[in-house]
Amino acid sequence: MMGAEIRWKPWIPASEPEKLAGGYPMYKFKPTTLVLLVVVFLLLMSQPTSIEAKEEPTEYSEPTGQILRRSSQQDDPPEVPAPLSAEIFEDGTQVANLDNLEPPAFNSALPNAATNAAGFLAYVSRDGSLNLFDFSENKSVSLSLEGLQQVHTPTWSHQRARLAFSALSPEGTRCLYTLDVNASQEPRQLICGFASLLYPSWSPDDSKLVFYGHKPNQVDRGWVVNTDGSSLEELLPDLTQTYYPIWLDNQHVALAADKGSRVWTIHVVDVDSPTQAQALPGDFSCPPGCSCNPADTPLMAYPAVSNDGSRIGFVAVRDAGSCDFVATLYQQPSDGSTSPSPIVDVTGSDGRYGWTRWSPDDQRIGLISTEPDGIGRVRLIDVSTSTMQTSEQKLPVPNRLEWSPDGTMLTVGFGTTGSNSKIYTLEPVSDTFTLIADGKTPAWTDASVNIEFKYSISGRITDPNGKPLPGVQVSTNIGLTATTDTDGNYILVDLPRGEYVVTPSRSDYNFTPGSQTIAVPPDATGVDFEGTPQPAINKPPLVLVHGIQLFSNGYRCDQGIGRYQDGVIDSTLDVPGASSDLADWLAQDYDVWIAHYSSSPFHTPSLETNAECLQRQIEEVYDTTGKKVVIVAHSMGGVVSRACLSFPSCRDKVARLHTLGSPHAGVNAGILFKVLLTMAEKYLQAHGLPIPIKDGLCAWQPGACELSTERMLWFNLSHPNQKEIDYTFIGGDATPRWPGWLLWPTEGANDGLVGKFSAVGWIYTPLPNLSFDSSWWDNNAQSLERYWTDETHTIDWGNAYYEPLSNGELSQAYTCIAYREKLSDYPSQPTVCESPNIDSASEVQDLPVLSQTTVNLDGHLAAGATVTRTVNVDTDASSLFFLSWISNTVGFSLVNPNGQIIDPGYAAGHPEEVTYTVIPGSRAFPPLATYTITDTQPGTWILTLSGADLGPNGTDYLAFVAMESSRVLSFTTDASLYHVGDLAVFTATLKSPSGGISGGTITANLRRTDNITDTVTFTDVGNGVYTTNYTIPDAPGSTVVTLVARGNDGGIPFTRQLDTLLTVASPVARLSGHYTDRPEDKDGDGSYETLAFEVDVTATEKTTVTLSANLSKNAVLIAHVSTNVTLLPGTQTLTLQFDGDDIRSSGVNGPYTISELILTDLDRGAVPAVLGSNVATTASYDYRQFGTMNNRLFLPIVSSP
Repeated sequence: MMGAEIRWKPWIPASEPEKLAGGYPMYKFKPTTLVLLVVVFLLLMSQPTSIEAKEEPTEYSEPTGQILRRSSQQDDPPEVPAPLSAEIFEDGTQVANLDNLEPPAFNSALPNAATNAAGFLAYVSRDGSLNLFDFSENKSVSLSLEGLQQVHTPTWSHQRARLAFSALSPEGTRCLYTLDVNASQEPRQLICGFASLLYPSWSPDDSKLVFYGHKPNQVDRGWVVNTDGSSLEELLPDLTQTYYPIWLDNQHVALAADKGSRVWTIHVVDVDSPTQAQALPGDFSCPPGCSCNPADTPLMAYPAVSNDGSRIGFVAVRDAGSCDFVATLYQQPSDGSTSPSPIVDVTGSDGRYGWTRWSPDDQRIGLISTEPDGIGRVRLIDVSTSTMQTSEQKLPVPNRLEWSPDGTMLTVGFGTTGSNSKIYTLEPVSDTFTLIADGKTPAWTDASVNIEFKYSISGRITDPNGKPLPGVQVSTNIGLTATTDTDGNYILVDLPRGEYVVTPSRSDYNFTPGSQTIAVPPDATGVDFEGTPQPAINKPPLVLVHGIQLFSNGYRCDQGIGRYQDGVIDSTLDVPGASSDLADWLAQDYDVWIAHYSSSPFHTPSLETNAECLQRQIEEVYDTTGKKVVIVAHSMGGVVSRACLSFPSCRDKVARLHTLGSPHAGVNAGILFKVLLTMAEKYLQAHGLPIPIKDGLCAWQPGACELSTERMLWFNLSHPNQKEIDYTFIGGDATPRWPGWLLWPTEGANDGLVGKFSAVGWIYTPLPNLSFDSSWWDNNAQSLERYWTDETHTIDWGNAYYEPLSNGELSQAYTCIAYREKLSDYPSQPTVCESPNIDSASEVQDLPVLSQTTVNLDGHLAAGATVTRTVNVDTDASSLFFLSWISNTVGFSLVNPNGQIIDPGYAAGHPEEVTYTVIPGSRAFPPLATYTITDTQPGTWILTLSGADLGPNGTDYLAFVAMESSRVLSFTTDASLYHVGDLAVFTATLKSPSGGISGGTITANLRRTDNITDTVTFTDVGNGVYTTNYTIPDAPGSTVVTLVARGNDGGIPFTRQLDTLLTVASPVARLSGHYTDRPEDKDGDGSYETLAFEVDVTATEKTTVTLSANLSKNAVLIAHVSTNVTLLPGTQTLTLQFDGDDIRSSGVNGPYTISELILTDLDRGAVPAVLGSNVATTASYDYRQFGTMNNRLFLPIVSSP
C-alpha cells in the first residue's frame, strides 16, 4: 500500500492561471501524517468562530499611521481567509475533493505607515495598472499606459529608470513592453502573441531581456529577446520544460529545466546559442515508487544568482525517505565546478516554496514560502551559517520578494489582484511589516526617477442641521472641480504640489466659509463647508431631465439636482458654441433646476431605479420652493419621468410633464442593438474600461433595453399616465438621412432615433405577437396634448429640440412648451406645433425603404493602417453604406463592382448619384459617416478604411449596408414573454417577389444574461420558411438575438442581419393567491386617505422589484400605484396604497377590480416576474368615503355592506 496523500491546489484566480502555475510541488504523506494534517486543518477551521466572539483584539486594528509589531507576548492574530482546495488520494486513487476551504482570517499591517526605506517601488495595483511608490513622499502614482490592461511583474533595468513588464495590448494579446519612466514616452511594445508572460529580467548591460511564459496551447518556456524587440529566441526548445531564467552575466542565463522524465537540474545557456546549454551537476527527480503529481509541476524553482555572479541559489525537493519530500535551499557554483550543496531545510510545516533573492552583500538569501493553509511567511537564511530566521507575521499567497538596494529591508507582495492584495516592507531585525500599498509583485530601485506626484483635497458639505448637501460643485483656482455625492462628500484629485483656493458653489445655497486656501502636500482632508439656503426665487420651479448617455462620461444620480446657472451648473442639454439653449429660454420664466440620474456607457440602471433617483430630486425641489414642479424631459428622461409619476410621493409634487423625443411606444430594437449598444461596448474597450458583460448586455444597460418596443409594452402597463398631471408629448419628424432613413420602414417619420408616432404614444408598425394597447396614454390623464415638430433628436443631425434654429429663433419644441404653459407670447397654437393624427400612420412613404441590412463588419483599425472589407450588395435601388467608430477621424471610401472609387471628392462632384455625410460624435451616438447611393450597382463592393488621422491606439469600427431590396428577412416567435424551461418556436422567412427563397442558411446567436451565447441553426422547411426550437435556459432577463441569413437568389448572393430582443420572465417571485383590501384613515379625520391592497408574494432569493397595479371598474381606470420594494427569501406581504382622492374623483362605487398587477424584477434587467390581469375584486365601497378633507365636502361615513 502506497499510503495516502494530500495534493494541495494553490489558490489561483481564474483570471490569472499563470500567476502561480508550476511554482509549487505537490507532497505525499504517510497515513499518520495525513491524519495529523486533517486534525490541524479542522482546528484551524474552528478558529474564526472563537475569534468573532472576542471584543477586538485592539492591537490588530488598522488606524492610519501605525504599524504592526509582532511580539511573542501577543496572541496569534486572526489570519486572512484564502480560498484553498485539496485532493486526497489513496493508493493513487482520489478519495476526496475538498474545494474552497477557508483558513482562518488574518490581520494585515497598517495603511501607508511611515518607513525609513528609500527609492522607488514599481508594482501592479489591484485594477491591473502599473504604479510607482516613492518612499520619500510615502505616496503612489499611476503611470499612464493608455490602452494597456492587466500589467504583470514589472522589473527595473540596471542602468537607468526603465521598466520591463507584460500587459494585454488593445488587441487583447499579451505582450512584452519597456517604458522609460523619465522620458515621458509611450510604452515600447517589443513582442506579442503570448498567453502568459512573466518576470522579465534585464541583462547587466540592459541590452537583452529574458522571461518565461507560453504562447497559446503551449507550456511555459524560457525566452530571450533584445530590448529593441528583435531576435526573440526560445531557450532550450528541445527540453521538456524550462523555468525562471535569470542572468549570470551579459552572455549567460541560468534556469531550471526538466531534461526529460522529470529529471530537473540547473542549466546555463549562452544566449548567442540558445538551443545549447551546460547542465550543471546535480539532478532532482521523482524517486521510483513515489507519486509526484501533477506531472507538470517542477521539482525546483526560482533560481537566484548572487550579485557577484559566482553562485546560484535555488529551492528543490528531495526525498527524505519513504517518499516523504522536503524542500531544501541549495547553492551551487555557477560554473558547475561542484554539485549543489544544501544550505537549510525550508519546508517548515510541510509548506510550499517560491521566489528566492540574494541580499546585496550576498550574505543572505530571502525566500517566501506558502503553507498548506494558504498562509505565507518570509524566511531569511544566512548562507555561511545555514541559520534561518522565519517571520512571525503570516500573510496570504506571497507573490514576490525584493531586497532594498542597501540590504536593510525587503518588500514582499501578498494576495492576488482581488481585495486582499497588499505590498509590505519588512525590517528583518525587528520583524516588522509595514503596509505600503494595495497591489502585488513589487520591484525596488534606487535609480533617479522624475515623477510629479499628485495630491488630493477632500471634505464634506452639509446644511446648518448637519444634513449632507449633494450636487455642490467644488472648484479650485486652477479650474479643477468635483461634485459632492449623496453623503455630501467630495474629493479633488490630481492636484500638483502647490496652494489652492477651494470654493463651493450651488445656485440655491450660500456657503461658510466662502472659500478656503489649502496647501498640498500632504493630501488635505476635512476641508468642510456649511451651506445655507438662499432666499426663495419668485418663479415656478421647472426641472430639466436629460436622456440616455451612451457615448460620454455620462451622469450619476449622486450628482444630485441644482439650480441652473450657466457656467456653474450647466444644462444637461448644452449646445456647444450657442449663445443660448433650452435651459436659458426656460429660465426667463421659471426657476430652472438640472436633474441627474445615472446613465453612461458603463451602466444605465432600469427606468424604475432611475425614477427613484428622480423622485428624491423632485422632492428636494419641492421642499426648497414649496411649489409643484414642471418637468421638461428629453429622450429616455421622459420615460423615467413617467415612471417617477407612478410613485405618489413624486406625482403629488409635479404639476405638468413635457417630453421631447421620448420613446413612449419604444424604439427600433435593430438600431438599439445593431449600432448603439454594440458601439457602446467598443467605447468602453477604447477607453480602457472593463466591459461589465458578466450578466449580459441588458444587465449592464437595462435602461436602454427597456426602451425597445417589445419592452415598452410592459412598461406602459406598469406606468400609465396619471390623471393629476398635464402631459405634453412632442415628437420630431425631420427624419435625418442618418439614422432617420434606416428607421423609416419601422418607425415612419422620426427625429433620427425616435419615431414621431412613438414620441406621442402611438405604435407605428405593430409587432408580431405584440398586443399594444393603443389608448394607454389617455388613461384618465387630466390633460394630454401631442405635437409634431420639424426637429431632430440631437444636435448635428439638424435642428434639435433644445437648440436655436439656424436663423437664431427659438426651437419649435420650446414654442410648443411655451404655448402649453400659457406664456404670454403664445396665446394661440403656433403653426410649428402640428397636431398629430393617428390615421396618418399610413402616410405616403416618399423616402427609400432601407429595411434590409447586411451582416455587421466590425474590427479594429490601427493608427496609420488601411483596412479593406468586402460586402455583397443585392439591390439596384437605394442603399446606405454606414461606418461608425469611437474616436478621432477615419477615412472612408468605396469601390463599386465596376471599379469606380467613391470617396468624399467623388460624392461632392456627383450629388445626383451619391451623398456623403459625416456626423461628429455626441452623447447619443458615436461619430459616423455614410454614403447614400440612389441607384446602386449590384455585386461585390469594397469598403476602404484609413487610419491615417487616428491616435496611437487606433479605433474600433462597425460597418454595414442598409438597402432597399425585395429580398426580405423576417423573424417571429410564438410568444412575447417566455419562462425558464419553455420550448420556444422561432420562425424566419426569406422572401422575394417570386416567392420564398429556399436553400439558404440562417443562424441565431442568443446573448444570454449569464454571458453565455447560444447559437441555433434553422431548418429549411420549404417555400422560404425556416424554423428551429429553443429550450429557454435558466437565464431570466432580456436576451439579445442576432439573426444572420446567407443565401443565393437566382445567382445573386446576399446576406441579411436582424437584431431583436427575447424576454425571459424572472422566476424569483410568485403570487400566493392571497389578497386583502382595507381602507385607511391615517389621520383620524373620518375619511379614507388610501385604499390598501395587500399581496402575498413568495420569493426564492433577495431581489429588488417594482410592484404596480391598477384599480378599475368595468375596464375604466380609477387609480394606479407603483412602488419599489426589496423582497427577501420566503413569503411576505406587500402593500399597495391607492390614492383616496383618485377614488373620490372617479365618482364610481366599489367593488373594484385589481388589474394589471405586475411585479418587475429590477435586479434582472427590469423584466416581469409576475403578470396578472384581473387578480382580485375588492369589497364594496362608497367613493364618497375617500379623499382628504381639503379635497372634498364633509360627508358622514357610510358603512360598507
